[in-house]
Amino acid sequence: MADHVEFGIGAADDPLRAWHTGLAADQPALLLCPGLGAIPGIREGLLRPVPLAHAMGWNHRGGFGTPIERHVDDGLAVLDALDVKTCTLAAFSAETGVAAEFARRYPDRVRGLLLVGGIPGSSVDSLAAALGVPEFLRRLAALAGTSSLRMSAPLLESVLPRIPTSELSTILLQHSGFMLPGGETAAVTEAVRGFLGREWRWYLPLLADSAREWSLEGLDCPVTVLAGRYDVLSDLRALGRAVAPLPQARLRVLDTSHFVPFEAPDALHDELALLLHRVQTVECARLGIDPPAPRRGRIRWKVPEVGTPRRPIPYPR
Repeated sequence: MADHVEFGIGAADDPLRAWHTGLAADQPALLLCPGLGAIPGIREGLLRPVPLAHAMGWNHRGGFGTPIERHVDDGLAVLDALDVKTCTLAAFSAETGVAAEFARRYPDRVRGLLLVGGIPGSSVDSLAAALGVPEFLRRLAALAGTSSLRMSAPLLESVLPRIPTSELSTILLQHSGFMLPGGETAAVTEAVRGFLGREWRWYLPLLADSAREWSLEGLDCPVTVLAGRYDVLSDLRALGRAVAPLPQARLRVLDTSHFVPFEAPDALHDELALLLHRVQTVECARLGIDPPAPRRGRIRWKVPEVGTPRRPIPYPR
């Protein structure tokens, strides 16, 4: 992973740990929402093989009952601490809710959105839909389920970290249908171990916050949504309906499960590069200047060495 610097912000009684990949005047700012850095492999997938942006992020507070608005304020504090005026936001899975809320509250600070693994509020609902649960029952269960998940979170925090994670269990998981083979086994094993040990009192209420009316409506910045074709946590039709009204949206469906960063890291990296170029093009149009040409790989022609005998050209008889 690219070298990063950790630092603290906030008051002594309310500290917050943040990080960034070092100041780079010629690179755009990329803010990774909480969870991207907490799960090993996500941040690496965005920053390899070459850092495309001045990446930054923060460690989510966790804890019971922290509202999503406070996570948004934490992200804003990171930008202010690094004196970053505008940025592109990136988020994976449930953390897309933090990114969408940030863009709605501070549209003047957000230049683009990269939402990986679906859109806010779609995960639990899509999983229930895949099991055949009618929509009105899904809505009713969601309203009652958030409080139940909050109550079960302490139990999950005490049980899940004790589950052994090995290369064999990872291979079985990659062939279970919930995840697909393709990612590096060692990286996936580390990610699963980190995922099982996370603070479920923070994560579950955010994942199941279906009582909140999530919507991408009104976002006018460039948006890229990456979804897996075989993702049991995302409904592709719902994704299409949510993205279609946006003026500058791009939806790409990959042959992966929900875990796009592990199963298609190259595509994730390419889409980030494309989004950053779209953001730059929009900004140039706003300023009335010509945008730079997109980056293309250099074409190398194989030139014969000096003294190499030429092959005779066969002529038709």
